[in-house]
This record gives sequence, structure tokens and C-alpha cells, in this order.
Amino acid sequence: MKKTLIATSLICIILLGCVQTKTDTKALGPIKSLPAGQLAEFNDDFNTFREDLWGKSYHLFREDGKSRFAAADVEIQSGQLVVTTKKGALSSVTVYSKFLIVGDFDIQTDIFVDFDLSIPMRQNAHFALSHKGLNATILFERENNKKVVMKMWRGKVGIGRIRGSIVKRKYFSEFSGSLRAVRRGEKLTCYYRNKMDADWKTLYKYRFTIRDVGVGLGVKNFYVGSSSNPKASGVCSVRYDNFIINAAEKIIERDEI
Repeated sequence: MKKTLIATSLICIILLGCVQTKTDTKALGPIKSLPAGQLAEFNDDFNTFREDLWGKSYHLFREDGKSRFAAADVEIQSGQLVVTTKKGALSSVTVYSKFLIVGDFDIQTDIFVDFDLSIPMRQNAHFALSHKGLNATILFERENNKKVVMKMWRGKVGIGRIRGSIVKRKYFSEFSGSLRAVRRGEKLTCYYRNKMDADWKTLYKYRFTIRDVGVGLGVKNFYVGSSSNPKASGVCSVRYDNFIINAAEKIIERDEI
């Protein structure tokens, strides 16, 4: 009888484990969130550029490169946000949220990485969460082996200085899919789902900040902090779509802080 009870208990444990999803969000229960109607005000299908939600910023980080800098283009094309660097120049843009997310949250966006892997130049796109220079960023870069590499970068950005490290890498021949970030307390988990993936896959989980954070989407074609960069013989173009806040405890405007 004792052996039977042990065997039955093991079966129950296995079955309970099987019903949990590949992400930990359902296992922890739903996030205490604003109503869906309030969240929808901040969701964006990028059919137009919503200046009430997004602003544009341009960063070079080196004074000696200003004469060679050109702002990247930001356009809405076929219901997508398209960011494209300028050919022959150091070029970048970050489309940043005019709102901040407070407390626990679950957000996602679609991203289509249209790098030209045949061109040996810097090609970089990002999906970032930031608080006063503290950054958690999913990067996409063109590698010298003509692959697209997804990197998880964590660090601090200050005036003229960047400190941080790459803590995770994933390689792809191409990437068209979705990115997702879930925060519970001070724990941040980042997920990805390529177009062929049925389920979310965990990229990285670590201790972040519990403070309010903003969102950034962008592109650049140079090495930040480098005195020399490969010639921009082409353009770096990336498309974003369907920015969605699945859950958030609170959302405030930047000028409220």
C-alpha cells in the first residue's frame, strides 16, 4: 500500500508540472493590473505615429563624431513603425515612450529585423526598458559570421559613459517575431518568440529595478564609444509592430515625476 501511495503521488506531481506553461507568468497568477480599457489607450498598432505616446531622441555619445552624424528616419509604412539609418553617416534614433510603467507589468512588441547581412557594417536594433540610465535591453546585431545575434544587455548609461555587460546570446539566420518583458517585484524576465515558435522562450531573468520604467525602440549603425566605425555602405532598417501592454499596475506620464 505504501509503494502504491508513493507511485500515485509521483504521478500527480508529474501531471501538475505538465499543465504549467513554459513561462512562469501563469504559475504565479495574474498581475494586479489596470482595466483592459485603460491599458488599450497605450497599445499601439502603428497605423499612425502617435505623438501622444512616443518621442524621438538621437544619441552619438562622442563629440568627435558629430560632423558625421545624421538622424535615422522614422516612418509609418503599411501599419508598421519603420526605423532606418542614413547611408554613409553615423546614424541612430530611439523612439521612446512618453509614459512610464509603474509596478508589475507584462508588455510585448513585434519586431522584424531586416538586416542586410551581406554588408559588413554595424547593424543594431533594440527593445529597451530604462529608469534614469539603468537599462535592460534586448539587442539585435549583425555578426561577422553573417548571423543575427540576439543579446541581453544590462547596464547603466550616463553622459558620455556606458557601463554594462552582455549576459545572454542567441543566434539566428533571421528574426521576425515578438519580444516580451514581464516584471514582478524586482525580477524581470525577458522572452522571445520567433515566427516559427509556438510558445514563448525565456531569454534571461534577473534582478532589475522596482522603479517606474520607460520603453525604447530604435536602431543605430555604429559602435557606441568607439573612435572608429565600419563605413555605413548601406542602411540598417528594422520594423516594429503591435506594441501591447498586457498588464500593468499603473501608467503615468513622464512629466508627472
